[in-house]
Formats: sequence, structure tokens, C-alpha cells
Amino acid sequence: MVQNEYLSVSKTLVSSGQTFEFGFFSTNNTKNLYLGIWYKSITPVVAVWVANRNHPLTDSAGGFTIADDGNIVVLDGSKNVIWSSYLSRSVVNPVVQLLESGNLVLKDGLSGDAASYIWQSFDYPTNTLLPGMKFGWDLKTGLNRYLVSWKDVNDPSIGDYSYGVELAGLPQFVLRNGSVKQFRFGVWNGVHYSGIQNLKQDEIFSYTVVINTDEVYGTFVHKGSDPSLIIRELVNEWGKLQRFIWDKQRMKWNDMSVLPRDQCDSYNYCGVNGICNIAISPPCECLRGFTPISQQQWSIYNWTSGCVRETSLECGSDIFVPIQGLKLPDMIKFWVNKSMSLEECNLECMKNCSCTAYSNSDIREGGSGCILWFDDLFDFRRFSDAGDQQLFIRLASSEGETTSDNAEKKKRQLLIKSPPRSWFINALLLFGRLLNHLEN
Repeated sequence: MVQNEYLSVSKTLVSSGQTFEFGFFSTNNTKNLYLGIWYKSITPVVAVWVANRNHPLTDSAGGFTIADDGNIVVLDGSKNVIWSSYLSRSVVNPVVQLLESGNLVLKDGLSGDAASYIWQSFDYPTNTLLPGMKFGWDLKTGLNRYLVSWKDVNDPSIGDYSYGVELAGLPQFVLRNGSVKQFRFGVWNGVHYSGIQNLKQDEIFSYTVVINTDEVYGTFVHKGSDPSLIIRELVNEWGKLQRFIWDKQRMKWNDMSVLPRDQCDSYNYCGVNGICNIAISPPCECLRGFTPISQQQWSIYNWTSGCVRETSLECGSDIFVPIQGLKLPDMIKFWVNKSMSLEECNLECMKNCSCTAYSNSDIREGGSGCILWFDDLFDFRRFSDAGDQQLFIRLASSEGETTSDNAEKKKRQLLIKSPPRSWFINALLLFGRLLNHLEN
């Protein structure tokens, strides 16, 4: 589509491989019209991108065109602009094209490569992530690509839930309801997110995270021999992150995954310094060296108050105890140094009396970098296996002595419960002699 062409509400553009279609659609037979992109061969319509999601077209006389300044615009029947791409510069020879990837691009007609894209829908996602889309930040321009749910299943306007990459400290993917955190993937440690166990990358799906001085983003791609596979991710109207694959034989969408999965994925479910463990009932426990702030509240299954230290810290003589199999705490009060060793991290944390935990920031090649956490710790989850990353928790030195005493007590109890074999055999022999004596 070139400048001065006009796309009426009854006309569409189709990608070269017939996978995607671009034009106006309505939801649930309403009069509202939205300019968007959907799968051409799948019914009912599944929109993967919507332009005028907050400003529907309400009359059939409207349409879509490329304005004189090169912007792509939605016009109502009176030729008023109700949505625009809002380019900061004019375009001499603008061309709009719908790519087979589902990306709508505005480019200079004289060039065909991706570097010539002046605007693209992949940079402004709505509620859906498609293969090849970058999900995150362009640090050079400040562009932030994130998902926002529909208002409801029939209303694509801005909904309550958003899902994006937070840059504080180390990148974290976070789902929010308004401004309130609902779920986070955990800290990126160079290999995976600490809050997701067994995130499978199978023969049809591959997920990649890119972190450098120019960009911080995630993306997923197809892999394998079938390029026709249709996969999409979205944040839905109820605050769930879903991944679907299209089943061509049964003509239906199959669930690949859904997050949050259970109550332990709910943000900070067990309060400060508390750990959520889905394998036990009730699911909340305190970090080692901590006890519930309100035992009364915990007894009625209200864990929001969290946990507090059993023994006060002594600063210079404190110890650090390693724990594995935990989702690393949220980056609330923290400090990051990506060049430190774990030993240097320990010394740095020991010097600051408010430092409560530390860990490597990157677990590759034996581990490197340093994260320090200060004061209370938020949003722990325990996993069934030990995992590949240690978190070191600060405890009073007496807590270490208590641990040693407890270990010694258990050892003594074991000796009492399991006497030496020779003693047991002698006792049996003595009992046998006694029986023989009584019979005689």
C-alpha cells in the first residue's frame, strides 16, 4: 500500500504467505470497528494487534491511509484522525506492508531491508507476542515494548494487566495489575530466570534473552522442520500469561503453558522473609533463622505479615548460610556489581550491617558477579530440586552454633535408636539362654 491509497472498512491487506490479514474488524457483532491484524485462516477472528484500541471507529464510512506527512492514520467518516503512528519525521516515499511474520511495517519504498523500517507494529504490541517480536527495551531510543491486556474478551481497549521487562538491577519480567505486582519470573542469572522451574524449550520452541548496552529483551522463535506452526503468547483479561499452539487437525488452540500456575506464583504470597512451598500444606514457612511475626495470623492461614528474625544480628560476627532451590528475592533494596567474585561479594555484604543476603549475578562458568540484598526480603518460592544457584542468608553467629548443636543431638538420638550390632546380638544370646534355663 502506497501513499494516497485508501483502505476502506471492507478492504484488507494479506501477508505474502496468506498467514495474516490486516484491516478492520468488530467484536461480538458490535458497531465498533478496530484496525488490526489477525490470522487469515483461523475462525473465529483472533486479533494479534490492534491500532485504535482506545478509539474505535463507529461509522462504516471511515478507513485507513498514509497521510501527506507519511504517518499511517485511521480516519472517521468526516476525515478526522482518530489514530496515528505519530512519526517524529516526515517520509518521502512511504509504503505500508504486512509481512508474513505478522509485522505491519512502514518503510521507505526505495529500500526493502529491516533497517529501513520507519515504523513497525512489532514495536507497539497490544496483548500478544508473536515469534520474532522483541519484548523489552531499546536502550538507545528508550522504546519499551510490553503487553497490555484487553479490557474484556469483546473490548480491546486498555485493560488492567500489563507484562513487561523491569530494568532495576538485573532484568526481570513482571506481570502487574495496575501498579501492583502479581507475578515475576525472578532474577535473570545468565542461564534462566530463578523463579521459573523446568521452563521447557522443546523441539518446536526456543526462547532467548538478549542483554547488552543497546538492548534488553526476550524473544521466542520456531525451530524444527515445520515453519507453518502457529504459536502465540498473550496476557489475557484475567491476568494470566498464556502460550498457545494452533492444532490444524482439530482446528483449535492448545495450551502450551499458563502463568501464574499456583498460589506460590502469586507475588510475595507468604509475606516478608517468608517462603512459599507448594509441596507442603499449609504452603508458607519462614526463612531459616526467622519466625512468624504473628503466630495468631499464621494459625488462621493469613501469612501476609511475614516473618521476623528469631535472633538479632551482631554485625561483625554474623555468618552466612547457603540455601539452594529458592526463587531469588525481588530487587527492592539491592546493589549489583557484575565483576566481583563470590568471595568479594561475601566481604562486601559483611561490611554493611543492613545487608541480609548475597548471590552471584551470573551462574555461568562457575559463577561471577554480585547481588546484595538489604533489609527484608520479598517473594520467595521453594522448588522441588536444589537448582543451580545458591543464595547466602545472613544469620547471627549463635544461629550457626544452634545448627551445630541440633546436628549433634540428632546424631546422639540416632545412636540411641540404632544401637551397635554387637550389643543387639549379645542381648539376643542372653535372652535365649534365659529361655533355655526356664524350660529346664
